[in-house]
Amino acid sequence: MYPGLWEAVACPSPGRYLAVGDGRLPRWFLSELAAALGRGLHVTWVDAGNSFDAYGLSYAARAAGFDPKLVLSRVLVARPFNLFQLETMVCEKLPVLSGSTSLTTGGVEGLSPSAGYPIVLSDPLALLYDDDVPLEEAAGVFERVRAGMRALPALWLTLAVTRQAPKGREHWLDVLIKEADSCSFLIPSTPLSLRSRERTPHPDVRVRAVRA
Repeated sequence: MYPGLWEAVACPSPGRYLAVGDGRLPRWFLSELAAALGRGLHVTWVDAGNSFDAYGLSYAARAAGFDPKLVLSRVLVARPFNLFQLETMVCEKLPVLSGSTSLTTGGVEGLSPSAGYPIVLSDPLALLYDDDVPLEEAAGVFERVRAGMRALPALWLTLAVTRQAPKGREHWLDVLIKEADSCSFLIPSTPLSLRSRERTPHPDVRVRAVRA
């Protein structure tokens, strides 16, 4: 049976859910959210990998029969440019986010994590693997980011893009997998799909696979 996206990585209650895959994962995941966003889901998207594809989401929304502008308005994009900004965003800004002001530019209503909407942490390893930052400093940020996620009772969806880890950080992805409430893996096939350890269906979201 084909595992739906929400069956693989999410549930209606707070928790930490992880999807692991190659560089296609963030754009594929975003396109799979289009229909749910069209039906009223809101998402806070922390774009650590600088890969948020607004054009792709618009295309997917239109293909699903929804207004692309409406769908895009339901995504709050927050973009950290280094691992220290990622820490600040997770540990300080998201907990106090009122829901009325974007973390980047513009304003979007109703996107506070306390409203029960998912927070997508997209490709955090892109910043955490910055080898210009000494291992000791990066390890401290990694620990504090995870502590910040544990402290904020939200539905966290982390998209871990596999990449070459700098020396001393090779086990960090394993740590994320171990600590997740549920972990799924992007299957490199056509059509793409997710293989999951756990399947907790979401009452609203039904998704289809997309081709690479």
